[in-house]
Amino acid sequence: MQNAEMQSAMAALEQSQAENNKMMKIVSHDLRSPISAIISIANIMLGEEHTEQQAQMLEMIRISGTDASEFINDLLHMNVATKEIEVKAVEMAPLMQHCVDLLQFKASEKAQDIVLKTELITLQVNRQKIWRVMSNLITNAIKFSPGGTTVFVTMTLKPGALCISVKDQGIGIPQGMENEVFKMFTSATRLGTSGELSFGIGLAISRQIVAAHNGKIWYENGVDRGTTFFVELPV
Repeated sequence: MQNAEMQSAMAALEQSQAENNKMMKIVSHDLRSPISAIISIANIMLGEEHTEQQAQMLEMIRISGTDASEFINDLLHMNVATKEIEVKAVEMAPLMQHCVDLLQFKASEKAQDIVLKTELITLQVNRQKIWRVMSNLITNAIKFSPGGTTVFVTMTLKPGALCISVKDQGIGIPQGMENEVFKMFTSATRLGTSGELSFGIGLAISRQIVAAHNGKIWYENGVDRGTTFFVELPV
């Protein structure tokens, strides 16, 4: 009887997982069309004459749409294996500068500033995926920090590794959530300081990407307030 009950429970879990995967594919398919349209429209508009600022903003729309499309692909291919990561030599300072430039618009909406300190170093990484990790961490820092504060992004060279930290002056992570924040679809989600939604998948995907690069990701709470996330990648 116990074996029969266990088999029944396993079958129910497998069915639930299959339904979740099916729903994920449906949602991803439905998202692809409008995102592809955004990319196409941005490409068409980039072929026309614009001011330098307008062209820059259109390029950011195009890049953001492309990144969103890649993000959907990641959702469909979670549990990234190291051998599946395509890496090449990437200069990390320009990558981080591009990420900060793109997100400064979002920070400006809350009168925030992003301060970046870089190091000249080239790593063998997947540029798109590492960009997504850093974009997620900086976006979270903006989301969970009050207006008028500063987000500090710092690259530090260590023996055999590059450590990138994202430090905010926000609400911090409550005790007891240490083992929850990196879980997929975690219940440890909160609204941002301006009511921004959090879906509980960004940090889980970030951890998978960093692990696939043989790196480490962790966080530390500040003494008074704020949180610092660290990403360490091997040189």
